[in-house]
Order: sequence, then structure tokens, then C-alpha cells
Amino acid sequence: MNGVYQGENSFGRLAHDFNCREADDIFYKPFADGVRHFKETKEGREIMCESFERLADKVAEERAEQRAEQTTVNNIRLMMKNLKCSLEEALNTLEITGKDRAIIAKQLQKSI
Repeated sequence: MNGVYQGENSFGRLAHDFNCREADDIFYKPFADGVRHFKETKEGREIMCESFERLADKVAEERAEQRAEQTTVNNIRLMMKNLKCSLEEALNTLEITGKDRAIIAKQLQKSI
């Protein structure tokens, strides 16, 4: 959606509403009521806080997984270089199987 558009039609009013910080500035009552609930009531704020905490936890978990995956990729690269072993040998040594094996092999191919 192009949020910059502010025309005097239904789409322009909707774009305007998405950019509003205050429920009183919103044209569409159902949307304004929702914003008012989540921003101005204790229950709504608690729901939003819980949602953002879950989102933050999910993002942190995904980043930790990405760092662990990158560490594994770097370790395999070092094994291949310093121990003169093949990708298959390194993956077998670290007992990496299935989907993880394919993901790591793909990552290593990107960096070559």
C-alpha cells in the first residue's frame, strides 16, 4: 500500500488513517475504535505488550539460530581448510544430517 497517497477518496482516507497516531484523527470508525482500544485501554495495551514481547522473543530466537548456523558453517569451512577434508567428511564428523546438511552445503556454496 502506498501510504504517501492522501487523495480525497476512500483509498486516500484509508492511507491517511494508517498514518494517524491518534484515534480521533482517523476517518473510519471501526479502525479508530480498534486503535483506541489498543492504545487507550489497559487491556488493549496489555495485549499489544504481550504481542510485541512474543515478536521480540521470536526475532531473538531466529537471530540466535542464524548465528549458530553461521558458526557451524565457519567451523566446517575451517575443518575443510585445515584438516583437508571434504564437505561430506566434515558434515559426517559433526553428525549433521537431513535438512541442516542441505542448508549448510548451500551456504558454503554461496561463499565460494
